[in-house]
This record gives sequence, C-alpha cells and structure tokens, in this order.
Amino acid sequence: MKHLTATIASLLFILTCVFSQPATNTYTPAPQNLQARQQYQADKFGMFIHWGLYSILAQEEWIMHTGRIPVEEYEKLVPQFNPTKLTTLDCRLIALCKHTTG
Repeated sequence: MKHLTATIASLLFILTCVFSQPATNTYTPAPQNLQARQQYQADKFGMFIHWGLYSILAQEEWIMHTGRIPVEEYEKLVPQFNPTKLTTLDCRLIALCKHTTG
C-alpha cells in the first residue's frame, strides 16, 4: 500500500510540474494575415469553412468523441482526406447546402 501511495504521489507531482509550465506563444501573424483579418471584418460578410477527417463521415467535429470512435479507426480516414482537392464549386455547394438546411 505504501508503494502504491508513493507511486501515485510521485505521478501527481510530475504531472503538476509538467502541466504548470507557462505556455510560450511564438506565433506572430504575417502582415498579409493581419490585412486579411481586417478586410474580413470590414466586409461584414464572410464564410469560414473548416473541415477535417470528420467531414469524410459527413459528421460534426466531435464525432470521434460522441461516436466513441477509437483512434486507430479514426486514423484510417487520413489517406482519404485531401483538402487541396476542394474547388470553388464545392465551396458554393457547401454554402448553398448550409443556407438551405440551416
């Protein structure tokens, strides 16, 4: 029992040390990125399309969690996902579908 208690205490100490380290933010947006953000805000209209592996399943972002999909199964989707193949027609269809379905 003492060994188990010491092991748990050591683990908690290590985890506390690891996760209490301050995060370092090294991201600095490029001038073009800042300009695009300002333009987006000025236009008062825009569509932010984001997608990931979940889009292959035609599901929402949390499907791995809500559908209880194991990592090993979810990883099998990676070879099918190629966002560079998205065309402007696809974007218009996404906008139309989203508009008509709510």
